[in-house]
Amino acid sequence: MNKLKEKINPYEYNSSLIWWIEIISSQQNYLQAIILGYDGLAYYQGINKNYRTSRDGTIYSLGRLTSMPQNKNQCSNLLLSLGKEMPLNILPNSPSISYDFQP
Repeated sequence: MNKLKEKINPYEYNSSLIWWIEIISSQQNYLQAIILGYDGLAYYQGINKNYRTSRDGTIYSLGRLTSMPQNKNQCSNLLLSLGKEMPLNILPNSPSISYDFQP
């Protein structure tokens, strides 16, 4: 069994906290700019630009937000707030992707 599927989002990995999210592909740069504005809070990395396509043809990307465990509440609140103004979903579990793409 793939151990990634067993991990709840966010999860700790090598003293970091990993959040897996999906976001409309065209909104990735906007998200990254917002996160950079919170100096030292987290780092966003796009993983798969064509992760999912909705019924209306909207293309979603898979991304990973990496932060420190002590920033968990602040990251959670930021992602929940951003999710109210843009289509941004925190995945319930880690996606089933190759370990080569792991942090």
